[in-house]
Amino acid sequence: MALTDSLSVCVIVVAFSFLLAARPPNVILVMPEKALKLTMNDVFRAQFRNLRTNKDLPLPLEMLAGGMAGFCQGSASQLRTGSLASYRQEQACRWRAV
Repeated sequence: MALTDSLSVCVIVVAFSFLLAARPPNVILVMPEKALKLTMNDVFRAQFRNLRTNKDLPLPLEMLAGGMAGFCQGSASQLRTGSLASYRQEQACRWRAV
């Protein structure tokens, strides 16, 4: 009950468009990285499962799969932000040269 009351006050006072203001950055920036991490986690778990005869993975292999997936996510986001930073530097140099 209190949640619906708070949400109705928020919608009335702030307006509905402000509730969705964070949606585009979330869709463009966060969701692809999360999808990459979940996919890589599934890939690594499948690879580790193929190495073993039974279907259950021990906790260390589960943790290793998650860590490797996190590394892939971090590498991809670093490549993306690094390329954006270099692109911005190139554009700034072009503007200064003109």
